[in-house]
Amino acid sequence: MVGILPAVPWLFDVLANGGGTDFRLRLPNFTYFAGCFTQPFEFGIEYTLAPMQMLDYLASPLLAGYATYLMAIVYFIMICLFLSQ
Repeated sequence: MVGILPAVPWLFDVLANGGGTDFRLRLPNFTYFAGCFTQPFEFGIEYTLAPMQMLDYLASPLLAGYATYLMAIVYFIMICLFLSQ
C-alpha cells in the first residue's frame, strides 16, 4: 500500500483535470497480448526504441563509419533458433 502513495497526487490531478486523455471504454488492443510471446525472448526492443532508433540499432555497430548490421544478424539468428524448436 505504501508504494501507491506517490500516485495519489497524480490521481487527484487526473480526476480534476481530465488528464488530457479519453477515459471511455474501448475494444481491447490485441497487439498488447502479442508482447507476451515476443518480450520474454527479447524480440521486443522496438517497444523501447522509436522506429528510426530501432533501424539504427539493427545497423550497429559502426565500423570505420559504416554500418555492419551485426545486430540485425544476431536478431535473425535468434528468430531462426526460436522457430527451429
